Amino acid sequence: MDYSTQLDFATLALKGKRYQEAENIYMQLVSSSGSSEAWLGMALCKLYQLSEGKTIEEVVFCFNKAKNLTPDLTNELEEQLMSHTIIVLKTYAQIVETAAIKHQAAKKSAQAGALIAGVSLIAGANSNRAFGTIASLAGTGAGVGVAVDSLNAMNDYKQLVVTVLNKINEAINGIKEAVNNERPEYLQFENSVKSILGLVKENSLEASKNNPKYSVKDFLLGRVSSADMFKFGLHLSNPLNWIKFVKNLFQNKKN
Repeated sequence: MDYSTQLDFATLALKGKRYQEAENIYMQLVSSSGSSEAWLGMALCKLYQLSEGKTIEEVVFCFNKAKNLTPDLTNELEEQLMSHTIIVLKTYAQIVETAAIKHQAAKKSAQAGALIAGVSLIAGANSNRAFGTIASLAGTGAGVGVAVDSLNAMNDYKQLVVTVLNKINEAINGIKEAVNNERPEYLQFENSVKSILGLVKENSLEASKNNPKYSVKDFLLGRVSSADMFKFGLHLSNPLNWIKFVKNLFQNKKN
């Protein structure tokens, strides 16, 4: 099987979330040919599994191997790494949004979804032919090949948000250390990440507003600390929240 065909099979495996199969092919290629594109593929294979135990350090290690082999393609390599990182982070943000909707926590879910979808990849990265096989992954759309089983399995909304925010921060810190921060492409990457972080935090804030820590029954039975009572007082400063509280109060009295 020739080199190009092996790369195609690795890409298909990665799209299909058969990560071990993809990694095995990339490993064969880097062992036999010292391929820069194969090392980049290995980096993306690990990047797509950040929520499943892989680390950003592993991603950067493979990326640096690719860069050292083809220093003349550093710009193209950086663009691919940043674009695929945006794909992963957008996927995480969409999972938070979906969970927020299920919990009836996001008042602006439709708007948020449109904004997440609108977060762009790095300009020029997908049209570059130096890494055509790898570039085809990003061209198929956000979420392709990204491992998210552990995130989807989380029933605790707060835990999900914290986990996603941690994963996003780990990723952007690793990428910041790996690429040239003075390039305009990095500034575009940074702005896209800020948008994604803002949307995740917005959904988190909406969830906290609509799902207060204590129930009406807790207040009626005196189970609330003075500090939390003060916070809840701020929550009730919103007229709509006050109306909901009064309705629940009468329902609790009837019961």
